[in-house]
Amino acid sequence: LLAMQTAEVTVSASSVVVDPTRTTTVTVTPTGGTVETTAANGTVLSLTVPPGSVRMPTDISITPLIAYGDAPTGRLVAGIRAEPSGMFFDPPLTLTMTLPPGFEPPAFGVSGLIADDNGQHARAVSATLAGDVVTMQVPHFSLAAVTLTDDWLSECRTPASYQHTVACALLQPLYDEEVA
Repeated sequence: LLAMQTAEVTVSASSVVVDPTRTTTVTVTPTGGTVETTAANGTVLSLTVPPGSVRMPTDISITPLIAYGDAPTGRLVAGIRAEPSGMFFDPPLTLTMTLPPGFEPPAFGVSGLIADDNGQHARAVSATLAGDVVTMQVPHFSLAAVTLTDDWLSECRTPASYQHTVACALLQPLYDEEVA
């Protein structure tokens, strides 16, 4: 049984840009497999399909994201558009992004997003940053991205519970004062 906490956010479809010159396609079987590509900035993007996630040989393609301008959780760090669009996976896939040398970890961490291939119906998901490697679970295709968490109140954009909502409401005036 897999439980993933998600929250829906709104994104403009026109803000998603990919690099089709770096698309990689691999036929993955029910025994699993890996699809890997490297973005123009040197980020290595590796999508691991565990055994049982596909029921028959399936061509899976990944294309690096260049821009996700309206990402609701902050500026794009790295990401992929994966196809075939609309597939769901159980168990989920693992996306590992090895960031290029010189990447400076953000003060407030990173946030993961899963969305339709045009960036719509985005859902915030957990992303783990360890050194220069970001890892996140991908339960469905088509877009998976990691963004910089750009301020200390950013986690309030997708509150996880009633208590979280109340805490964010109490912190908002402090944040507004800090920004002013």
